[in-house]
Amino acid sequence: MSQATIRLVTTPEEVDALASVWNSLLELAGDESTMYLAHEWIASRWRHFGEGQRLNLLLVERDRRVIGTIPLMRNEYRLGPLRLDALESIDVTSRNYVGLMSPEELPEVISALLDYLKNNLHGVSLILRLSLVPGESRFLGALKTGLAQLSEDLAFEERFKTLAPYLDLPASWKEYFGSLRGKRRNELGGTLRNLEKEHGAVSFQQVGADSLEEQLNRFFELHQERWHAVGITGIFADPRVKEF
Repeated sequence: MSQATIRLVTTPEEVDALASVWNSLLELAGDESTMYLAHEWIASRWRHFGEGQRLNLLLVERDRRVIGTIPLMRNEYRLGPLRLDALESIDVTSRNYVGLMSPEELPEVISALLDYLKNNLHGVSLILRLSLVPGESRFLGALKTGLAQLSEDLAFEERFKTLAPYLDLPASWKEYFGSLRGKRRNELGGTLRNLEKEHGAVSFQQVGADSLEEQLNRFFELHQERWHAVGITGIFADPRVKEF
């Protein structure tokens, strides 16, 4: 049994009150610290996209001190007469590390989570569904190990969804372009020449706070024009996305 306990947070007001302690955990999270687990990101996502869903944020505490947070929401799915409740990630990104805690507190957080799942999922049609978690995630690895020890009580299924390619960026564009070889370099060079041929000299500008809203709106327009040209609605057709 874990010495830590889980407190369920269900209102945006409770989330707002956690800003300081939440972001202190972000500083301790090591290489699994990500902006997508920052308090500002989660709270803002919920304000814009949480309507019609139930907040189920798991706050892990020991001796009245918060040692971890697992931002989840609870949704109900129906298929005919069948009903299934699911605890799911609030914000699904390509690097969803799920939980926020220091590496040293990870075993205690996982132990508390397993106790919570065992007590709340057993005998009911409730599942925990975590999407797009990186395979190297310490949280995922510890959760899989813990679930294997509770195999008689909880079933676990893992699906490999996608590979997420990434690019190590050098210090400058010139250095990056010079690192390319063969076909890729020729294609990119041709694209840049066509861009300048059609639109003249192209330059990059850093946008300050005084013109940020104006430039974002222009970005939204260009994005929508691009996708409408190929018959796709585009992500910024949803006003909530632009507001977020």
